[in-house]
Amino acid sequence: MLALGTWETYSNFTSFAYPLGTDLFGGKNVIERTQSDLNKVLKYNTKFKRLGTDNVIIPDRVYNVESILTASIGSNTIQDDRQYSNNNIANRLHLTVQRTH
Repeated sequence: MLALGTWETYSNFTSFAYPLGTDLFGGKNVIERTQSDLNKVLKYNTKFKRLGTDNVIIPDRVYNVESILTASIGSNTIQDDRQYSNNNIANRLHLTVQRTH
């Protein structure tokens, strides 16, 4: 059974692609930065929560996305977050992130 709470999580960045081209994401510098992150392990926390009064357990999407962003680009980069859902599932969310460079 999946347990509620916070978990220490690791992910390994092994490949990347820009199907729409790199110009959309900032050009050649983005490719170089992305290549420097290949095969690096990212450590972050993830959470699971109960949905309503049911016994359904779901990932806490807002917390998890913010945790991945903070681990990736540093603390104090998320300026605002909004979850667009009336049932706390967060199938749609909006994050405002400040530039780090």
